[in-house]
Amino acid sequence: MKNIHAFAAKTPMVVECAFEAEIVAINHRGSATKGIFHVICGGTRSLLGRSTASDMGLLRVATTNSLEDAGERVTFPKMPGVKIRFSVDDKVPPVKNAYYNVPAAFREAAKLRLEEMESQGIIEKVTNAPNWISGMSAVAKGKNDFRLVVNMRAPNKAINREYFRLPLIEEMKVKLHGSKYFSKLDLSNAFYHLELHNESRDLTTFCQKMFTLRTDAQGVSFILNRTREESKRALTRADGWALRLSPYSYTVEYIRGSENIADASSRLYVGTDEPFDDDCSPWEIATLEANGVDFITDDEIKKATADDRTLQAVMEALYSECWPKHLQTYQRLEEDLSIRESMLVKTGCVVIPEALRQRVLHISHQGHPSAAKNKSILRQRVWWPGMTSDVEKWVDSCSSCALNGRPEKPTPMQRILAPKAVWETIALDFNGPYIKFGGISILVIVDYRSRFLLAKPVKSTSFENTKRVLEDVFDREGFPKTIKTDNGPPFNGEEYKRYCTERSITPIFHAIIPATERARGELHESSS
Repeated sequence: MKNIHAFAAKTPMVVECAFEAEIVAINHRGSATKGIFHVICGGTRSLLGRSTASDMGLLRVATTNSLEDAGERVTFPKMPGVKIRFSVDDKVPPVKNAYYNVPAAFREAAKLRLEEMESQGIIEKVTNAPNWISGMSAVAKGKNDFRLVVNMRAPNKAINREYFRLPLIEEMKVKLHGSKYFSKLDLSNAFYHLELHNESRDLTTFCQKMFTLRTDAQGVSFILNRTREESKRALTRADGWALRLSPYSYTVEYIRGSENIADASSRLYVGTDEPFDDDCSPWEIATLEANGVDFITDDEIKKATADDRTLQAVMEALYSECWPKHLQTYQRLEEDLSIRESMLVKTGCVVIPEALRQRVLHISHQGHPSAAKNKSILRQRVWWPGMTSDVEKWVDSCSSCALNGRPEKPTPMQRILAPKAVWETIALDFNGPYIKFGGISILVIVDYRSRFLLAKPVKSTSFENTKRVLEDVFDREGFPKTIKTDNGPPFNGEEYKRYCTERSITPIFHAIIPATERARGELHESSS
């Protein structure tokens, strides 16, 4: 008689006797068989062996890879008599979000895994129009595996929470008192054993877009079908289409123009044109309206000079050659000062009375010249003490110049090797704030491989606002491997570093990010 060991036991159990008997399963179609029963000393329950259960058709052991060889569909085992039903808040509107990016490295394997899960009865195809759709993606699991994930944020908002009281450790100690044997159970794909009720399956609908593009342009068909990483041709408009379609699963089919039902839409026109305006010339493109030109007359300068006590005292000192102490600034320029037609003049330039100086600054800066240009214009015509500093202060306080000033010189480009894949390395930076748009800033996101650019408005550059934008973008595009930023806030904080570490993202800090610098310049020009 062979030795029989209990699980994880080193010493064999004591067998009192053994006998052979016929075994029949009630309410089961399997055949009856004969088996040997072993009576164990101190045993309390009967156990059926694996070989006997297999002979009776009660148990079938097979790996997932042998499903096709088995020649029939094997249903994943489910918990008998249990179907999960969610309590749903009908006030929450359903959300359909099917735009999600499955990384190219996992797409083919993800498709095979979904087919396998469908064959096992874990998932099923939706034949009607669902109310809820969540996006599916794939994330890396270890080095050579991945995990399929579905973003259930929207459905979770509609599910009413059911609360269950967890037992206290003291209660567990009471229940386990006197126990001698303990077992550890580790289920693979444990949640797949719980079947959803038909009424709750609509909430868990997810989508993996797969469609066919039909075109009569062979060039477009070639560009969309070729491998992006192996391409050496210059970028074309079709290449831009390919980048926009990269998050989707699609095939491109070439058809003849005569069979292309969309071909006529590019040639036929159905509609009405606006009638021509006979009052306008057919050659007129635009109309320019001249604004009124503001200027200061000689009479205004003469009157303001007569009312200016300081300039009147200077003119009297020129006649008497007796200079008070408070006029030392003018006394140093005595050789350059003269009086012409009741106006004080310095080397051909009119000395502007204090009452007209703000108006002169306003008129001279109507075209919003730079401070250096503005000073050059005034020095040819007028003068007053401290005019240079007054011009600089005026230009610095001009809000239009602050928003639409001359852009800075572009940062010298740095040669950086392009990443091997799209969305592998991205760059982040802020542009703004834009006062005329309510003080918002623009978060610029640029992909180093495709030069794909995203511009997202944020109320502030805090990490909380930045995190919300990044979560929204990464939900659709997936997580990159590397993010390049400058060392300014919020990228120099611990929250940002922890955020990258938790998502296996490598942060790289540079003083200047060339990709975002150019993008910021383009955004600045378009918003001015």
